[in-house]
Amino acid sequence: MALTKATNSMIEGAQVNVLDYGAVGDGVTDDSSALQLALNEQGNIYFPDGTYIVKTTLTVKSNTSLFGSRNAVINGSTPTSVTNNAIFNIVEKEDVTVRGLSFIYDTDVATAASMFTFDGSDRIRIYDNTFTSEDGDIDGNTAAVRVRETSAKGSNDVVISGNYFEGPRLLILTQGGSGQIVKDVIISNNTFSQNTTAAPNPNILDGVVKIDLGTDNVVFSGNTCDGNNKTEGFLQVEETINNVTVTGNVINNCLGYGIFIYGGQTLSPVNNVTILGNVLSNAGIYVADLGTSSAGEIIISNNVVDGTQNLTSGTTVSGIDCQFGTVANIVISDNVVKNPTGYGIINRYGNAIISNNNIVGPVTYGIFNRYGNNNSINNNNIHLSESTSSYGIGLRQCSDCLVTGNKIYGAGSSVNTGIIFIDVERTSVQNNYVNLATATYGVYIDSASNKINLSNNTLSGSTPSTNLATNSVSTNNVDMDTI
Repeated sequence: MALTKATNSMIEGAQVNVLDYGAVGDGVTDDSSALQLALNEQGNIYFPDGTYIVKTTLTVKSNTSLFGSRNAVINGSTPTSVTNNAIFNIVEKEDVTVRGLSFIYDTDVATAASMFTFDGSDRIRIYDNTFTSEDGDIDGNTAAVRVRETSAKGSNDVVISGNYFEGPRLLILTQGGSGQIVKDVIISNNTFSQNTTAAPNPNILDGVVKIDLGTDNVVFSGNTCDGNNKTEGFLQVEETINNVTVTGNVINNCLGYGIFIYGGQTLSPVNNVTILGNVLSNAGIYVADLGTSSAGEIIISNNVVDGTQNLTSGTTVSGIDCQFGTVANIVISDNVVKNPTGYGIINRYGNAIISNNNIVGPVTYGIFNRYGNNNSINNNNIHLSESTSSYGIGLRQCSDCLVTGNKIYGAGSSVNTGIIFIDVERTSVQNNYVNLATATYGVYIDSASNKINLSNNTLSGSTPSTNLATNSVSTNNVDMDTI
């Protein structure tokens, strides 16, 4: 009587070993067909050490876990025929987990294929994997992991955590559309590194991680991100996004912005954004073009921005840049901004609170408020650059603001101005302290400004004069002695 070899696949509930289905894992053989046979079994799919070449699209069933060691490599970098631009194509499935594997994928426009595409799928878990991409031109729809919608449903409950990503430009993409959304996404404790040799596109801010069109409730936390001076933007959140939390990340070396929140060309709303406790080096924070409808509450607090780098176009980059759109409430508080190439903080929203920030060495303005009405600028500490003539606080083309309790210093030989008003109305300036070693003005109010009330301010330094419009009211203590 002939004997039958027992395999793991013959034991009910046991893991499915891909080698039992004909996979070789020698780094030469095309294992696509064998891997698909294993994936058809569903359940726990185990990849032993080896390199598995995949040239065609693989599909995954619901309730499937792919796992192995980092020495198990799935190489999809030379695809010959793929569906939906993906090596693993998961459409309207549930409960798919990918853990402890290594993946190589392709980004060249001619042959690009994402490693994973999840369309209309729920409860996705991607833990402790390595994703690397061969360098090349980037296809805008190609990423290590894509999470999207179908015409029938969105994707929900996605966790991408503890992975290492290395590749050019786009590494994670979430994207709704067709009336469906991607909802409840956590991207946490990953390491990202850019390795492209292609120059950043000066016309777009390339998102390395892109949260796009129709995504709701996103948390980006505890990640370490290095742009390696090869991208103009790292985290990009763009167009019709609700409830975004960006917290506790370390983001370095972007030619532009490490965190980029953008309403898009159509000025779509981005609602309820919290940017909290991040540390950025050579990268700024940008929140802009959030639409004509209310964008809810925007909080930018307790972040450190240590230096910024200009965009490829040469445009300077501010530490915190908040531009255009309508926001119900914006709070910019308790941040540290050092040596930006542009402004320390620039704000163009109304109903803003800019408070308790520490700004060192801005090239132009420490804080610049333009167009934003009904704003409070209070209790900020600003140390002006010693080598560049600059302004501590500037207000322009706005009204009904309060500037109070700020401290502005400048010890260098450059000529600085403490607080400047241009075309400003109905604004109170109270209890501020200006100490400039070489000052043109402690406070300057141009003739187009109206109803500026100055009281209990202290102006100290070599020439701490005020230049006041005739319709201003002044009860200041002017100390001509340098302290």
